[in-house]
Amino acid sequence: MQPKPHLLLRILGVLIGGALLLLAFAFSLVILAVLSVLASAALGYFWWKTRALRRAHSERTMPAAEDEEAPQDATERPAIEGESKRVDERES
Repeated sequence: MQPKPHLLLRILGVLIGGALLLLAFAFSLVILAVLSVLASAALGYFWWKTRALRRAHSERTMPAAEDEEAPQDATERPAIEGESKRVDERES
């Protein structure tokens, strides 16, 4: 049977453990910050490199919409008007 550690060693162990936990937490925050910056840079690079492809796609799809001469303002759009009548199928 091993003797119990001295009180001073136990307190020192708790302090060192707490300090290591704080260092691990700080390190994880730094790692997460660096990873988020790298991910943002990668997404920005991807967005920048694919802009020509997006522009070509929008140019291919836009002429069909321009031929219809769609009104720009909501007030210029034609209204769909109609009338409804309720028919009760029960016998009176």
